[in-house]
Amino acid sequence: MGDFEKDSSGEITHAATRTPADTEWVFPFPEVEQAIQFASRHLIAVLGVEVFRVLENGLGVEKFSGYEFDPEGDGTSFVSRNNEAALRFIAENVHGTGYGYILTTSSLGESRQDH
Repeated sequence: MGDFEKDSSGEITHAATRTPADTEWVFPFPEVEQAIQFASRHLIAVLGVEVFRVLENGLGVEKFSGYEFDPEGDGTSFVSRNNEAALRFIAENVHGTGYGYILTTSSLGESRQDH
């Protein structure tokens, strides 16, 4: 479990559900925007967004983001650039009932541990 999942265990996950494998949070719209804002406040970068159609037997991939930023330099700027791109992607890919969004995240602490 990453820092996003630990930090958001109640504040923003009330509207989310878990993936069938119980490994990730699936956020509806507009709560996904609140999740990204939460991540920004806690210096957690949203590295990618996936849009899924909720099916009876799981999730069907609908679309995924394609942005990438160099993590070198100021960590706060890295978080900001990623999360602004995530919010733009969401705004361009609004889906209502029957759809959900999964956020791939990494806090500054997690990204530093990976290097």
